[in-house]
Amino acid sequence: MKEECTYLHIINKKRNREKGLMIKIYMDDGSCTTKFECHYEMIHFTNLNVGSLKEVTYKDVVNQIKVQFGTKFPGIMDDNYTVNIKWKLASFKKAYIILASESKDVQISDDSTLQEEFLDESDSETSSDENESTPKIIKKLLVRKIVEFTPVETKVIGVETEQLIFCWKMTNDSLKAIENNMKRYNEEKLQLYEMTSQKMWWFSVCVISPLSSSDNVEDLKQSDKEKVANNKQYLKVENNKNYIIVKELSKDTSYEICVQTCFEWPSINNLQQIDKKLESSWTATIRAKTHKNFEHTLGLQRLPLRPLFPHVTMFFPTEVHLGWMPAVFPPIDEKTTETTIDYVIREYNHHKGEVITRVKNESCCQIIGLKENEEYMVTISGVQCSTNETTEESWPVIFKTPPTLAQGDTFELSQPNQIRLFYYNDNSKSSKYMCWSSPYQGIGNDNYFKAYEKLLICHSVWVPLTPTSNGYSLRIQTICEFNKNTYKSLSTQDMKVPAEMIISNESKRLHYIFLLTNKQPQRGGFLLQPDINGLLFVYLF
Repeated sequence: MKEECTYLHIINKKRNREKGLMIKIYMDDGSCTTKFECHYEMIHFTNLNVGSLKEVTYKDVVNQIKVQFGTKFPGIMDDNYTVNIKWKLASFKKAYIILASESKDVQISDDSTLQEEFLDESDSETSSDENESTPKIIKKLLVRKIVEFTPVETKVIGVETEQLIFCWKMTNDSLKAIENNMKRYNEEKLQLYEMTSQKMWWFSVCVISPLSSSDNVEDLKQSDKEKVANNKQYLKVENNKNYIIVKELSKDTSYEICVQTCFEWPSINNLQQIDKKLESSWTATIRAKTHKNFEHTLGLQRLPLRPLFPHVTMFFPTEVHLGWMPAVFPPIDEKTTETTIDYVIREYNHHKGEVITRVKNESCCQIIGLKENEEYMVTISGVQCSTNETTEESWPVIFKTPPTLAQGDTFELSQPNQIRLFYYNDNSKSSKYMCWSSPYQGIGNDNYFKAYEKLLICHSVWVPLTPTSNGYSLRIQTICEFNKNTYKSLSTQDMKVPAEMIISNESKRLHYIFLLTNKQPQRGGFLLQPDINGLLFVYLF
């Protein structure tokens, strides 16, 4: 595990003009290889000398370090100040020369171990000076800043019937320590052996599926341990991603999920040999339950209703435009008919879930300042300004910005996928809709979709379907226009749209016939059978 180190170089001076204990503090920002390379600062115990070393306590040393270096290193010597940062005071003499190794550390954690270090004369140096009345005694201590790599702020931000999205963050301290460790390697040798950072460290995600009702973990025998192990699925994620889409899950089922960081650091002198394998602690597990059907996923019966069907409408190398179906909030009161909705857009893959833009009362937005040919993941949530009520975040839309294209360059568009049919109540009228996922890749300022057989053209990823008494099939294709060029994706396979029973209320020849059967005197009514499916309704007089 990479460490940033602080060195205490303790010098006892008793001069004619100045008396007291001087401490030389060597600070390492993680870029140093050996303990002798660190920059140092001085701290001074004015009331102590060689004869009063026993009066020096562990707390005194720690407090002096905090006072002297607290501004430059906030939280120094405080393990609870920052996530993934721990501090350790150790013997300088016995510590290994190479900073990356802790194997020979002798920790100093209280007054007793501190005094043992002071009394160890094997690490003492003496010298005489004409201005000194007594010899100068030098002792050395080592303070390690230990950086851990456990991911933080784990979160499930998307759940469907058979998949979910799980994301996390890495602290800046952890990423800085990894970057400093990478600097220890020769770049030319790394390129020669095709050794990238992806091969040195990654994330491991553990998905725990539920045991069957007959499996009691406490009662499992030794021979059943493999059964429990099969209950866990381990997924490897590249270090340039902070999320994973977990697929092939069961409907209406609870899962537990967690993540850790894994390392395989090669030897500096031999890149083909693994020098150290490390794993961070697992994060606390998060439980999420998949939905039983797509309508339940949309949450159409729950208010507030989050923004639905987020999708990219325009792709450019450094910006994209998004669109979505507006959020719906419950009415504030009978008199209030309009409300202001603030839409909050967050990005997770590069901005760690921070808000990158906001719009009011618009179901579209522009995101600028992106990097070309990079993957992004954004969500949209709605906030009702008058009540501050907030919706859940939308299902994440994942996209990749295009590279810069010259006239005539080819570009492969993403084929529409995850096509679904569903019913949506709009103004008390239930209509059948079709939707699909936002394209992962596109190019240009006019992205639209064509559905063939029944020719439909739309600029969003959902469209209402006209009821028909005859079933039909259709295929969907993504089309983009850029620099006077038209780019087309492959068409999807045929999508079957079933026939529907159509009833026109305007027909004067339409009559409703109800068959009254099985009179029930004790209830004073009849059973009605008004349709061919034999559904039963109670009609009471």
